[in-house]
Amino acid sequence: MQVDNTVELIDHMGSDLTVVNAARVSFGKRKEAFTISDVGLVQYLAKHTIDEVYPPESDWKFPTSSLKEQVETLALRYYNTMLEYGVAPEQARMILPQSMMTEWYWSGTLYAFARVCNLRCKPDAQLESREVCDMIDKQVAELFPVSWKSLRDE
Repeated sequence: MQVDNTVELIDHMGSDLTVVNAARVSFGKRKEAFTISDVGLVQYLAKHTIDEVYPPESDWKFPTSSLKEQVETLALRYYNTMLEYGVAPEQARMILPQSMMTEWYWSGTLYAFARVCNLRCKPDAQLESREVCDMIDKQVAELFPVSWKSLRDE
């Protein structure tokens, strides 16, 4: 029996320009064409991260807010030390708090988005997750009204 060891790309979304536009999303800037000047930005993004922590508005269970700040500061310090010692960023990130700020482009199937929304659009879901999923729910419902209504648990 012979095994077929091939890989076939069926479809893809985006390009190097998508990476550039994702990096500029927080500045409200968008480019229509990838230029040679964008190469440096892509290379910079591949080697650097942004150390920013999300400050939730809800009450903390810490005895003082200074303890929370100490925990965040220590985690970032250890992370940067690991990088200085040559630990790969994707491995060093494991010690960072889950509250690190992030931006992302997200892709998935219609079914996968419905599954997430079915779990996270409920009143008992974490507020921050519910807010994101409510926005997804609204946008996808406009794009795929029949399919979305069939997939959502409403």
